Amino acid sequence: MLIEETQDDSDDWMTELLRSPIFQRLPPTNSQKILMSLEAVHFSKGEIIVDQGSMGDYYYLIKKRAMRVNAQTIAQCKRD
Repeated sequence: MLIEETQDDSDDWMTELLRSPIFQRLPPTNSQKILMSLEAVHFSKGEIIVDQGSMGDYYYLIKKRAMRVNAQTIAQCKRD
């Protein structure tokens, strides 16, 4: 999920997150537990964060558009 953050309103990302469809379906107590457990994670340029086809452990909220996504189609995956 990509959350836009402006310099003027650095806390507004939480409002955007709470308005997202995935959080709209959660009971408030669950949303609160999730928000309290969030932690900032920083990655180096070029570092692979998620590898296509691998099992996911985390849900990432991207605060800055400093990423590149490479994905294969189903046909490409079958050839490999």
